[in-house]
Amino acid sequence: MYRFRPLRPTLRPHVRRAAVVVLFALSIVVGIAPATRAQDDAAQPTTKPSSSDQQIIQWLAQLASGEPRVREQARISLMGLRRTDLPALLELVRRAPRLAPSQRAALHDIVMQVYLSSEPYIGNRQIGFLGVRLGENSWAALLQAQQQQQLIAPAPAQPQRQPHAAGEENKDDEETANAPPLGVVITDRLPGFSSFRMFRDGDVVIGCDEQPRFEIRGTMDLKTVVGTAPAGTVLHFHVFRGGRLMTVPVMLHARPGQDNGLDFDFTLESERRVSVAEEYWQKTFAPVVKDADDDDGPVS
Repeated sequence: MYRFRPLRPTLRPHVRRAAVVVLFALSIVVGIAPATRAQDDAAQPTTKPSSSDQQIIQWLAQLASGEPRVREQARISLMGLRRTDLPALLELVRRAPRLAPSQRAALHDIVMQVYLSSEPYIGNRQIGFLGVRLGENSWAALLQAQQQQQLIAPAPAQPQRQPHAAGEENKDDEETANAPPLGVVITDRLPGFSSFRMFRDGDVVIGCDEQPRFEIRGTMDLKTVVGTAPAGTVLHFHVFRGGRLMTVPVMLHARPGQDNGLDFDFTLESERRVSVAEEYWQKTFAPVVKDADDDDGPVS
């Protein structure tokens, strides 16, 4: 019976050695070539925006939305960028065909907030700090002004309590009648702090989720709520804004200054921060935004 046998190589020894050398060389070339091409591809500049760039482009576009809530959310999102993201933001603004007035108006505060968010300072992390200036018991005056301007509807009347029996003293009612108006008004915010991003000038703070039984009627009430929490804590404040009651989350920062912040001057620190951010803006974003304005053409 015939059996198949494997063919034996008939090449001479010196030919086989040469073939092995050639095959070995080819295997090295084949193994190196893909890696070389991968390195070449990585070295090529990419024109397709990254996922983070695409998100920033979307937020920039939403700054021109006709919906105020969409613009506000885009502003908050862009203010959450880091200082290291500013070069990418600058490049995306440079590529933008045209900036709407609402985009240009918001961009300055966004860049200032992002740039100052990493501004170092000396502070006490055991004591929380909002970075806001408060109006002393000015909630009633603000409410009256807003009603006169027809910005919000009149505040609903408080529910009437059942009358007490004759001769009974109602100390709770007396205390409530003598209590100051509920809430404190935010009149200014320090750029670079979370409050600049999340609050608005004119916001009325009336309470806090983390202190549900503590009513905020004056500046000392709010300072007590904030000062008892360390830096890094996120507090959820109850805020009146534009006639709506909302919950605003704000992260606390370290109390600036030494000696428990007694040497801290809000006005001086605000001026210093604005000056630092304005210098950066003028060197980087201002020329780009000005060029975008010039491209709008003549105004008739």
